[in-house]
Parts: sequence; C-alpha cells; structure tokens
Amino acid sequence: MLEVLQEAVKAIKEGKNFAFATIITSKGSAPRHENSKMIIFEDGTFKGTIGGGLFEKQVIEKAIELIKKGNQW
Repeated sequence: MLEVLQEAVKAIKEGKNFAFATIITSKGSAPRHENSKMIIFEDGTFKGTIGGGLFEKQVIEKAIELIKKGNQW
C-alpha cells in the first residue's frame, strides 16, 4: 500500500491525473482482500493490484475512461 501512496504523491507533484481503486469488501476465496489498492494512470500504467485477472482489467479500463472525462469523486 505504501508504494501506491508514494506514487500518488509523485503524481500530484508532477501534475498527472490518476485514479485509485480499492477493494472495500470481499467474500470467500479472493486473490486480494479489503484495503487492497492500486493507482491507475491515464496511459494505462498502474502500481499495486486489486487481484488481477478480468476484474482488474475492467477496473483499469473504467478508471482510464473516467480520467479522460475528467470525472472526480
């Protein structure tokens, strides 16, 4: 998690847009659990993981879409 937060600080200093993805809750057998985080950049690069696979791919695609639209939550 520290690596993800350090990347966020660096991105803010460099004026880069990014999104965070965080696992809020999980049930049963899952590759990652609560508080797993990743930071996603507009170019598709990222640090951290929320579990990999198709789910993570979909999260990255949605994050890029939101960054490009300028959405902020």
